[in-house]
Amino acid sequence: MSDVSLLDAKIRGLGEKSAEKLMDAGFNTLADLMVMQVDELSATLGINKMKAREIINKAKEMGLKETMTLLSIKEHKEQITDLIYHFSTGSSSIDRMIGGGIATNELTGLRGEFSTGKSQVCFSVAVSCVESGRKVAWVETEPGTFKESRLYEIAEARGVEIGDEDVFVIPAKLIGSPNAQFNAYQRIGMALKDGVDIGLIIVDSFSPKFREFYTKREMFPARAQETMRHIGFLQRLAANYNLAVILTVQVMGIPDAGKQLQVKKSEFSDTGMYGGHIVKHNIQTWIAMHFKSKSANIWQAKLFDSSYMDSGVAEFSIGPGGVQDIQARGGRG
Repeated sequence: MSDVSLLDAKIRGLGEKSAEKLMDAGFNTLADLMVMQVDELSATLGINKMKAREIINKAKEMGLKETMTLLSIKEHKEQITDLIYHFSTGSSSIDRMIGGGIATNELTGLRGEFSTGKSQVCFSVAVSCVESGRKVAWVETEPGTFKESRLYEIAEARGVEIGDEDVFVIPAKLIGSPNAQFNAYQRIGMALKDGVDIGLIIVDSFSPKFREFYTKREMFPARAQETMRHIGFLQRLAANYNLAVILTVQVMGIPDAGKQLQVKKSEFSDTGMYGGHIVKHNIQTWIAMHFKSKSANIWQAKLFDSSYMDSGVAEFSIGPGGVQDIQARGGRG
């Protein structure tokens, strides 16, 4: 019932033209309508909030019992936990620290300064995803950050063949605003609904368009709301399609010494994460990336927050084969 098209659902108060308007906006099913906010539906259809609330309530009456299934612990293990897959980062040290690799059914955040290995982890995990038989969707928000040559280099070093349609990229020239970035997620969602088996979504980087668009302090509440819309949509994709999501997040300096010390204790860094508590609280696993030694080609990944794993530190190197264990010397520093 929850996957029924809005045109077929026959929801009282929602006519055919209104249903088509919602579908044009990306809300295709009864389940999509059930999770809409009253303000969102009101604005999309140009109706008053009372009418919008009535339509959403009718949708919930029709689909709530099916969509809100009560699972026993055994059923949860069989239907969710046992189906989680881990994509290797290329470093056994990092993989051990995070429970086997980047996990599906959740969001993983990589925070760090420029040139600390965030994108290199993304390239390496992308190759692992393709190797597993699933596809990758990459949202590039800054020009030049996605390089297919680097992807092919890592794949060749690992003996993995990358097919023409194994990795899909939404280039930075199409991402001009936070709303355009959200549209990119929706486009990926459409591909998933069409049966494309995407196992990994990479957003590199999550932060830039928010930094460009929300420049004033009075805009922060709107920024928080938009950030939550993005993360909520990606969480639903991760859960509905058992896929992994990696978000790289930019950092900024902290002028206050007391706050700097507090962040250093909690996040293993003296820089602040752009996006604030909304970003911090709604991503399941957080890894802080650091550059330790160029001459020795040593980098660090520090797990500083997870709902189910202990904090830890892993050292690795970066070479032609991407992220790798330190003993595998040579390559990029």
